[in-house]
Amino acid sequence: MLADLIGLDKIRELFISEAIKLAKLRHPNIVEIWDFDENDGRPYYVMDYYFNSLATMIGETNRTDRPSRIIKLEKAIDYTRQTLSGLACLHHAGLVHRDIKPFNLLLNDQEIVKICDFGLSKIRGETVSAPPNLNVGSPWYAAPEQVINPETVDLRADLFAVGVTLYRMLTGRLPEENPVSPSSFNPDLDDSWDRFIDCAIAVQPKIRYGSATEMQHKLDALEEAWQQRKEHICRVTESRLLPEKPVSSEQFKLRSQPIKVNPQNAHRFFSIDKLWRPLTYLQNRFEPDLPAGTITDRATGMIWQQSGSVYPMNWQ
Repeated sequence: MLADLIGLDKIRELFISEAIKLAKLRHPNIVEIWDFDENDGRPYYVMDYYFNSLATMIGETNRTDRPSRIIKLEKAIDYTRQTLSGLACLHHAGLVHRDIKPFNLLLNDQEIVKICDFGLSKIRGETVSAPPNLNVGSPWYAAPEQVINPETVDLRADLFAVGVTLYRMLTGRLPEENPVSPSSFNPDLDDSWDRFIDCAIAVQPKIRYGSATEMQHKLDALEEAWQQRKEHICRVTESRLLPEKPVSSEQFKLRSQPIKVNPQNAHRFFSIDKLWRPLTYLQNRFEPDLPAGTITDRATGMIWQQSGSVYPMNWQ
């Protein structure tokens, strides 16, 4: 379809332009280009392989309007901060990405965000010949001014997309034309988070943050306030501890061997919904066994490793 609209020569030009833009950038949160060549007249570039993306993490599909998984606030902050850090480098180089979304935020083994897909990015002052009715960006994530005229947008269009992505991570849904406050869907949030996201996804670009660095500083302040609030919530006195309950073998069917289940059928075996969220939640009773480096959950009788492996692990 794109070939019919702009022609193969233009697609080739855009692909080579993307490779050149990426090859000039060096940042931990931007995909790196290692080589560029042609094979039978077709250009290609070589990059690291990343098996995961933020879209996979939250369960977003090509049906973007469907609900997705909510992830922990700490994780959402981490991913957003890394994205803003990468965008700060892009914007400093005079580039506007114009297609920030979960599918274009890859994750490596250490959960480092890698911004990718620069085919729609625009260099400051660059003019691109394209059909006037050709939309640039992705529905839901593209800023309002980008939908109207993609050639006139600036870095604030990328910040709008970051705000929508954060809203998605924290609520499991997309902001409507008149978005509901994120705190209405997520009890970890308060009105300060509502104001932060409202500013990021404001319809008028002049109301949004002026740079990725400014938005990152505001996010850092919110995280600090959240950490203080969390410490206050987590102060548990002896009088608030729940009494121990004996484990019933009929209540929990423990197994010592793993089972292999098609992901489409997982909800039938593990009491989870189609987004892999638990249908019911347990009140865990963890007790550390420091010499052994394990933790026993008295609510289920399961023994957990106290910390993960030093490096990411693979299974056949």
